[in-house]
Amino acid sequence: MAPAERWDADLARDGRAQITASRARMLWPLAAAAVFLALGVAMVRDEVRPLSIAVVVVFAVGVGVLLWRIVRPVRLEVTQAGVRYRRLELPWDDVVAVHERSTGANHFVLLQITDEAAARLGSQQGVSRRLLRHDDDTSGKACVEVAGPFDHHGELVAWLADVRLRRRDVGARRD
Repeated sequence: MAPAERWDADLARDGRAQITASRARMLWPLAAAAVFLALGVAMVRDEVRPLSIAVVVVFAVGVGVLLWRIVRPVRLEVTQAGVRYRRLELPWDDVVAVHERSTGANHFVLLQITDEAAARLGSQQGVSRRLLRHDDDTSGKACVEVAGPFDHHGELVAWLADVRLRRRDVGARRD
């Protein structure tokens, strides 16, 4: 079954589809960070210098963050009513469009939101302002950036756009 078909089936059956970031894609960066951490520790053993301490600190933090992302991966929950990401709940009425953005090998889902939603989200306590991005791909519009890495990223972006449009079409038919 194709990923979009599986997500549609989950949405129809359970009323929600949960898409979890790929844990496997975090293993290579974790391995690389662990190697550099080991090299930093070896440098500190030979002679304590500010550079060796900095290497150890930076890569120890990197290993910690990567382990956290493996244990608690990013989860995107899609319902007929909207999208939930972290503590953020966006009704489909607040989502103008769905875009994708890539920076090197990193892929992001951008949920372009209305100006009213951006003002509301920006004023909520606990919502990080860094979730609101202005990007060239979205012509300077406010977006919620959903970091992956997700397997089947392109299919996910197309499926989210399709679910948003289907929701709008169903709402228009009810009127």
